[in-house]
Amino acid sequence: MNTSLSIARNLELILIITRRVSKVFCRENDPSLTLRVGISAVLQSRLSPSCSTGIEYMTLQLYLFQYLRMVCFLASCLLSLSLIRSEETIAEHMQVTSPTTAIAFQHTLGQWVTAQGSELVVWDELCQHVQQRLETKIAKIHDLKFSANGSQILIAGGVPGEEGILEQYTWPEFQLITRRVITGDTLLRVDWHSRQGLIAVAAAIGKLLLLDDQELESRWEVDAHPNGCTAVQLFPELGLLASGGNDAAIRLWKIEDGSAVRSLSQHTAGITQLVSTPTDFDSKVHMVSISRDQTVRLWDPQTGRLVRFVRLAAVPNEAVWEKPKLDGVVPMLWVLGEDGRLRRIDLKQATIEQDIQGDREATYALGSHANRLFVAGVKPEPRTIAMREPLQRIRVSEDGNQFITDRDRQEFRVRGFNYDHDQVGRLIEDYWNEQWAEVESDFCEMQELGANTVRVHLQFGRFMKSATVPDTQSLAKFVALVQLAERTRLYLDVTGLGCYHKKDVPAWYDELNEEERWAAQAVFWRAVVQAAKKSPAIFCWDLMNEPVVPGGKRGAGDWLGPAFGDKHFVQFITLDQANRPRPEIAKAWTKYLAGAIRETGDPGLITVGLVDWSLNRPGLTSGFEPEQIVEHIDFIAMHLYPKSDQLEKDAETLRGFRLGKPLIIEECFPLKCSSVELRNFLREQSHVHNGWISFYWGSTPDELLEQKTIPAAITREWLLGLP
Repeated sequence: MNTSLSIARNLELILIITRRVSKVFCRENDPSLTLRVGISAVLQSRLSPSCSTGIEYMTLQLYLFQYLRMVCFLASCLLSLSLIRSEETIAEHMQVTSPTTAIAFQHTLGQWVTAQGSELVVWDELCQHVQQRLETKIAKIHDLKFSANGSQILIAGGVPGEEGILEQYTWPEFQLITRRVITGDTLLRVDWHSRQGLIAVAAAIGKLLLLDDQELESRWEVDAHPNGCTAVQLFPELGLLASGGNDAAIRLWKIEDGSAVRSLSQHTAGITQLVSTPTDFDSKVHMVSISRDQTVRLWDPQTGRLVRFVRLAAVPNEAVWEKPKLDGVVPMLWVLGEDGRLRRIDLKQATIEQDIQGDREATYALGSHANRLFVAGVKPEPRTIAMREPLQRIRVSEDGNQFITDRDRQEFRVRGFNYDHDQVGRLIEDYWNEQWAEVESDFCEMQELGANTVRVHLQFGRFMKSATVPDTQSLAKFVALVQLAERTRLYLDVTGLGCYHKKDVPAWYDELNEEERWAAQAVFWRAVVQAAKKSPAIFCWDLMNEPVVPGGKRGAGDWLGPAFGDKHFVQFITLDQANRPRPEIAKAWTKYLAGAIRETGDPGLITVGLVDWSLNRPGLTSGFEPEQIVEHIDFIAMHLYPKSDQLEKDAETLRGFRLGKPLIIEECFPLKCSSVELRNFLREQSHVHNGWISFYWGSTPDELLEQKTIPAAITREWLLGLP
């Protein structure tokens, strides 16, 4: 009896828990109700002594049975709770991972915009950071296009079988300009030529429409493809509009009135995209089609002639042109397949030049910028993929005449920019912590301008806490800069020991004597090189910008040359010549610091940035005679600003630095001559030098145009016509 009572009381306690759980899951029908009533009755009777053993046994049996039911109920509650949480997690995951269906690049702000469901996601230039999320009124977005100047964005999509919608917004304000329901089915593709005011639209219902881009009013529409219009491309210069559909046909129409011109029927499956060839592909305009028949075809849209085709191993979903960086280089077409692979196609030769693995969950959207591809799909975050294989280290050829890549042994000619300060004169260390996105953007812009090398200038005072202790935070930021160079496929000319801003030079550094100063400089270089020596992006280590050996003795702490503006680019390596030959001091300093760098292992190439008055000639000299230091460096780097009235003399000076090793002009700019003269000089002397590095101060040609100053105009003219 006491045992029964104890069990009953324990069950009552458990049922209290059951009751509370059941309130959460079974508010109206509580499965524990009968059990609670039974236990309550037993407790009230206290199982009186008159109860027989049989009754007590039956009661216990009843309670045990109900106890098992209750345990099962609690288990089901826990399982339900787990499922609810799982459903919530899945729902949240599905909400976050809406597939990316379109991608577009805004060139003036350096932003990527992706479409995910009804939402636009704005990314930074390298697609690493989300800057903004914007909600549209379109249930499912299928395509995006920016106007030519980037001030507006056009969004196409809708609801299948219900409506096809176009929305036009200002950018970056994202203010709605116009919204139109165009058809009774979703829109799949758009092409926008804002300079001509034309928008072409492909609708799933099979219609092709040509609109005016001011009010999105229809100029004409046709029933182009009975099973759905899936691709569209304008050719304003030819007066033609091309469409493709699920019927495997490509049709050409007159822009003027929508009348049919011709139909192209060589494809055997639906068309997924149409694109025009870039202006530097050929002297005449061509059209490229990609199809579910696993082919890429090149057409002459004026005649309808199939020029050539390439067969693929998978269905192509998207295609984008790779922008060439140099004149005379044939543009390549990148194609994203359903298998997640990216294929680089030479349509001049009808060959697949490169086939790289992408991501099987990123096959819906494809874009290109700054020598990288951006793919997305089921995974909403765009993945970046280098268009070419990883950077190769740069070496000096065995004959000592040129630079070569270390794996394929191809010649490498330097073509780059000094990234020494921004447009307001700040050094990179002044803003790279707070404005890293600006540094990323500048690197992308330099790469877009055709650079393969960037010269960065590291300030001694920012990298050294004392004569023997490097600044680990600055070293970490430098490593990030090297990684950025790798991502943007730019080589780095790392110039160190800078003291450009006198206010940033530590007092203790100026107080060091010659031996102590050289030792501190060696600590700097060992630390910097050790941090990044394994990166293939390191082109070279430049010991110092424009070092000079004084003739005679200088004042205590007077290590810097005259200021150019607010910067001291020239630096003395000693304060006292002490009756030593100046070239011997330069040679000893170069040997000492180059040796400190080489102690770290295989660091790469070493040089020193020489002023053009370093040759052993009458008049002013730096003391750094190339003949004296050349054995301790891997190539010669000299600085030359040709003058209009002495171009031949400057060419002779350049030849004076050619000493059996590669030679680069590490600084040049139309400072004392015109852009045309400098361009011609560099081209005419290309047999003497192995490349050049000019300047980039963070303003693109478009931004320079808006500044409306003479220096901006000179810089813009130079950047637009780089040799």
